[in-house]
Amino acid sequence: MREKMGLWTVVGLMLAISTGVRHSSASVLTLSDFSSEPWSVPAAWLDAQMSFSVSGDMLTLDVSNNTGSPHSFRINRVYFNTTSHVTGLQWWDDPTPGWRLRVSEDRYHVANFGLFDVSLTDGVGRSPHQIYPGETETFVFQILGTGPFADTDFTTELSTPIGHGHIPSLAAAKFVGGGCGDFSAFGDVVPEPCTLSLLILGALVWLPRAGRVRR
Repeated sequence: MREKMGLWTVVGLMLAISTGVRHSSASVLTLSDFSSEPWSVPAAWLDAQMSFSVSGDMLTLDVSNNTGSPHSFRINRVYFNTTSHVTGLQWWDDPTPGWRLRVSEDRYHVANFGLFDVSLTDGVGRSPHQIYPGETETFVFQILGTGPFADTDFTTELSTPIGHGHIPSLAAAKFVGGGCGDFSAFGDVVPEPCTLSLLILGALVWLPRAGRVRR
């Protein structure tokens, strides 16, 4: 039986300036303490990692849910971006049970963090396969496009802002069912102070451009 979704929606993300930390053969993006609605779900409750590893034309994505007591969440959506080298992704061999892959440039809107290229959502059919606290879900894809490909094709491209207040971002994950109120949430990476300054400058550069698009 599916648990009741929370009344609140909180969004966090992997911020634009963060380029990921290189760990052996994978690039790892770590969700930390930024939230678009900190009054509903404190950002410190959100904790997860997304690890991208490319070999030839194959991408292995590991999504780890590190949330814990007393505010454990499940992860049921993942969003990220691709560079122009990548024209698409398709499941390698068989799809991950219970998950739906969709790829379309700048199509998937995540709160005030802009438009993402890739969407992974749980709940396909009658058997949801959300990622529970302490679990890691592995997704394996074939990469379509012009190679050679690298981890950076998935860990350096920013989401597309669509208006004032939107923050260009690397990736996002949605958390559900956490906290005393059974909240739902999206989670993110916070840059260090000097990186945050660069992020703000980058956002200011985008604003006039977004204004021209609206006119």
